[in-house]
Amino acid sequence: SSGINAEYGTEHLDKCLQDRALLTADLGAEIAAISTRLSQKDVILSSYQEDLSQLRDCEVTADNATTDATLLRKQLTSLQEETSTLRKTINHLKGELDQQQRLNNALVQRNVAKNGVTTSEPSLHHHCPDPRTEGQIEKLKKQHQEEIRRKNYDIKKLKEELAA
Repeated sequence: SSGINAEYGTEHLDKCLQDRALLTADLGAEIAAISTRLSQKDVILSSYQEDLSQLRDCEVTADNATTDATLLRKQLTSLQEETSTLRKTINHLKGELDQQQRLNNALVQRNVAKNGVTTSEPSLHHHCPDPRTEGQIEKLKKQHQEEIRRKNYDIKKLKEELAA
């Protein structure tokens, strides 16, 4: 009976060792599978973090673009108002110029009617220009040229701003 027990004990021990080896192999395989899944999750997490970082960068870029667009809208409105003001000023100055031309034509017509001499006919008398009047004319010419220069500069700057 002790031989049977020894055999049975050896068989049982062998069986237990085989079961243990199978369990160990199964656990090793399960650990390897879990390790693989964990590696895959690490890769996915890393990718997610990169995507999240890119999303944050895009949000910052979008916020900056919105701020820039708002600033550009304000500048555009300001330039449109300035352009409108300049157009009104130009129309006003054209009106004044037309009025001055009509006044000059009326004065010429009055002088023709009064003296009977047109400006296209040569004058029979020599008239030296009055130095006081000549100085005033030169002063007015300089003022007019300076005004035209400033207006041309303003127009040039507006064109540059509108082109930008």
